[in-house]
Amino acid sequence: SPSDPVRAPRAHMGNDAHRFAHEVIERVAVQHDAAYLHSIIAAAARINFPSGVEADEMRYFVGFGKAEPTFNVTGKVEYDDYFYKPHGRMQSILTYPDRHATISVDVLQVEGRWRIKGLYLTWEKPPES
Repeated sequence: SPSDPVRAPRAHMGNDAHRFAHEVIERVAVQHDAAYLHSIIAAAARINFPSGVEADEMRYFVGFGKAEPTFNVTGKVEYDDYFYKPHGRMQSILTYPDRHATISVDVLQVEGRWRIKGLYLTWEKPPES
């Protein structure tokens, strides 16, 4: 039940993770905000996101055109300990003018703040003209 003192904090963190992932996808994949992407990468994941990788990610999103602004986020939060170190993979499918793209965001909480440790993008090949 929502008043359960054990489940309530976990449910709250799960909701927070979904909200954060929605914001990441909105700001990065829909609004093309490169500064925001740079600001939310976890320090431990920075080695996987050198500036060239960040620029490549943004180039894909900009090249896809304007995404539909409404989308759903799915995913599940897990814990390394019962309440501690929440993390998960959140996913959304965005509709662009000539394709659908699936965006997966690996999120984790570091010192009380949500960060990303991975951003993955797959898409269907656009139709041949």
